[in-house]
Amino acid sequence: MKRINDFVNFRALLCFVFLSAFAMSSAWAEPLQQASVTEAVNSVSYQSNENAPQEPASAGTIIHPDNVVRTGIKSRAELQFNDRTVTRMGANSVFSFDAQAQKLNLEQGSMLFCKPKDAGTFQISTPAATCAISGTSGFMEVLPMLKGSKHFSFLFGLIEGHTKITIGGTTYNLGAGNLLIGSPDGVVRMVNFNIQTFLKQAGLVQKFKSTLPNQKQIDHEAKLFASLEHRGFIVPTSLTLVAGSDEFLVRHDLLADLGQSNSPNPLAFAGQVQSFQQMQDSIQPSGNGGFQNVGGTGTIRGQLIWTSLADLDLHLILPNEAGEVYYADKVISFNGGLATATLDHDNTGGAPPTLPNGDRIENIYVTGVIPTGNYQFYVHSFYTPNVSDNYTLITTANGGETFQTQTGTLPAFQNSSPVIIHR
Repeated sequence: MKRINDFVNFRALLCFVFLSAFAMSSAWAEPLQQASVTEAVNSVSYQSNENAPQEPASAGTIIHPDNVVRTGIKSRAELQFNDRTVTRMGANSVFSFDAQAQKLNLEQGSMLFCKPKDAGTFQISTPAATCAISGTSGFMEVLPMLKGSKHFSFLFGLIEGHTKITIGGTTYNLGAGNLLIGSPDGVVRMVNFNIQTFLKQAGLVQKFKSTLPNQKQIDHEAKLFASLEHRGFIVPTSLTLVAGSDEFLVRHDLLADLGQSNSPNPLAFAGQVQSFQQMQDSIQPSGNGGFQNVGGTGTIRGQLIWTSLADLDLHLILPNEAGEVYYADKVISFNGGLATATLDHDNTGGAPPTLPNGDRIENIYVTGVIPTGNYQFYVHSFYTPNVSDNYTLITTANGGETFQTQTGTLPAFQNSSPVIIHR
């Protein structure tokens, strides 16, 4: 009888745990409904609507849809939403959210956002740009429009994750370490920023007490940036670091001049940024069949090279059903653990290429004791704003002694014909 009771109790416990986990996951997946102020420094206030009087906000204040949150000079605030999304505002910022439209609005100022991976999707809207965010961390800053100008100055960057942002009818595809800069002349420039430096120096990271919900992913991207830079996929920045104030500190004069001079400009941003227009050196083929001198090398190697805004992906199908190496499975150990196939880096296109000569590169290499069989390289068009994109696929099967080169035009969202290496 005791065993029966124990079994019933065990089933009841399992049911309780399952329902509790389901309730928690459902709560996390809820749409944005309200937020709580978790940190407020100096002058932080809120209004029930744009025309209502301002009331002081402090830790514990509940922010409802259509409330307007404002920060003053040398002030900052952090909000946590019911789905665990975190937003941090810097000085002189104006923020609100629309629960029905699932949209965050930054009218002016600076904001860091962190959307948990298990939460839903919302939009971020500013006077300069709109984007959809899902499981992503990033930042933005918007300044009031200059007198006589028709354009806002802004920054929009991603620390981890991916998103598409629309500015003036143009859509940009951004990944971790990519930064859009909008200047008063209406020109939008795309650069890369040093994630590690940003995390160490940006006030909206360092001056808050709490840990961001995607901190694990953020730390991973910081380490990945250093690794990619070390292996040649990212050229070290050449721009001077300007210490920001509490946040990022966009300066109109620097934004207007960025990219117009041949000498390095200080960029008003708390983190190092590389400007491809200002880099003088380029990486050239080194007499090795056209392979660029980036990424790992091995007995078998394939390198995809392209220059458009497309997100092209290099794939390698291994023999004996050992697996397929690509962006979702970057490292595969096979042949009883004696061989390893590795994709160095998933280049997601959209943002500026990481090489100053304009090339985008993905590189797969195989090392160890390599079994016989067919190794099939091919290219897939994952996303492109174009009808088709030109590409070059270079492969070697004997450590670089001989090469195969496939050059072609890949239609949108299609696969190339395979390049088969038989060992």
